[in-house]
Amino acid sequence: MDPDHARVSRAIRTIALCAAHGRTTRGTRILDHFMPLVARHDLTPPVVSAWFAAMAALRLVAGDHSGAIDAADRSEMAARGLSPAESRDPLLLVDACRVVAAVTAGDTSGAREALQRLNAGAEPMSMPARWFVRWARLTAAFPPGRTSRASGASPPWWPQTAPGERGIWLPLVLLDALARAEDGTRDSVRDRLARLRCHCSAAGRTALVAEIDLILAGLGCREDGEDVVAGLRVAFDAVRTHGCRFVSRGHVRLWQRLCTIALSVDVARDVVNDAIERFSWPAPGLHVKAWPWPVRVRTLGEFSIERDGEPVKFAGKQPRRPLALLKAIIAFGGSRVALVGIARSLWGSDDRNALRALEVALLRLRRLLGRHDALVVQDGQISVNDAVCWVDALAFDRALADVVVPGMSRSDDTARRVLDLYRGDFLPVDPDASWAVAARERWHNAFSALVHDIAAGHEAAGAWEAAIALYERGISSDALCEAFYEGQMRCYLALDRPSEGLEVYSRLRRTLSAAFATAPRARTEATAEALRARGGLPAPARSPLV
Repeated sequence: MDPDHARVSRAIRTIALCAAHGRTTRGTRILDHFMPLVARHDLTPPVVSAWFAAMAALRLVAGDHSGAIDAADRSEMAARGLSPAESRDPLLLVDACRVVAAVTAGDTSGAREALQRLNAGAEPMSMPARWFVRWARLTAAFPPGRTSRASGASPPWWPQTAPGERGIWLPLVLLDALARAEDGTRDSVRDRLARLRCHCSAAGRTALVAEIDLILAGLGCREDGEDVVAGLRVAFDAVRTHGCRFVSRGHVRLWQRLCTIALSVDVARDVVNDAIERFSWPAPGLHVKAWPWPVRVRTLGEFSIERDGEPVKFAGKQPRRPLALLKAIIAFGGSRVALVGIARSLWGSDDRNALRALEVALLRLRRLLGRHDALVVQDGQISVNDAVCWVDALAFDRALADVVVPGMSRSDDTARRVLDLYRGDFLPVDPDASWAVAARERWHNAFSALVHDIAAGHEAAGAWEAAIALYERGISSDALCEAFYEGQMRCYLALDRPSEGLEVYSRLRRTLSAAFATAPRARTEATAEALRARGGLPAPARSPLV
């Protein structure tokens, strides 16, 4: 056999299995990898028919029904003229896809016609084809929107055998329900999953019951409240007890939402982290700090690198150039940074020798991080892969855009998350690096402005203690910002605690005197005068500034 035919045949089997098990991410990756080979080579009609049948199955499980129908048409076209043995599995797979797609679209006549062809055909030989045929029959028996039969009774064609035999259809019905959830029909999906749960329980599929409970909790994650957290806790406890096959692991967005909620409330962290590692679910974004990132880089207030939760330690001398390269990439924004610009900043030139040195430093840096895909190079530009590598400065930069205007309902949680990311100035260990100055100033100014805006919002709402705490956070970050001291003084004046307000004023005066040999501005002096008047204290004699 032609080696290319053999490779494509193996890929077809793998794609079909990925579809049957719901591993749409892996199946799509294999599909995209082999698509140029299929288009370039003159493959035999049986291979072409099987290829598009597997593509139709994968598209259907992923929720792309129009793409599934298009692939099914191409599979049928390639199967014309083939013997029954050659076309049996592809055509059965195609008819099964047509049944599910027609039932989902409400096309009763189309579903009936495809189901008749399906029932008239020979029994499929391959496992994926058997699964899809049974899924199609079950979907036709329980279409969306139909009320469940009494006590969840089985359709006439359901075999009356051992409970374990019944359950072979259940995973694919679960995937079908989730495909509908992606379309936004959440209420009907909840009802369908609840009925499916009854069948799984009757079939003795405890692991699948636990997974459905998790999904039902996940579908309610957008509804705030303790009930959602309690449901997740109970469901994850069941997963820990009975196990979970994660049939729906290909629905990455659902599991990202589930894992994010669970990690944020510290529910079953061990189970969640294990599942994320097993199935390589990418993080939904840099805002999920609790995600088990393969690589973590901290640059605000300190510089450190973690691999799989463990700090990277150097036995001898630190690799200066690779670390400088990483810092420079982050300083320039972490995304689509020109390699030529980095070479000029770190090596003072962009000639061949400098670019060669940069390539060597990049190779060493990837080895240091332990992940080749942590840094992506394309078209002469380099980016931090935010699906693999979490960087506190980049997370802070992107979270700034999500801060809601103070006074709106969601501002407190969002702003607190942003403020918690900023633990100090950018790269304090490299104060003389010219390429880091602009980023350091930008993030420092953004943090100071955010603190001031949120604290001013607290003042306007009369939340004086919260405003004092925020102003103190600002002072610890920027001891020379007079607006923070003045804000604290105003809060103490409103709380009728003049002595504490005057202590803040004295601290400001000492700081300005030591740093600039200047006095506070007139507005701050007026606030101090009001504090003295409130406390009945005389104005102090002015000592000369040192």
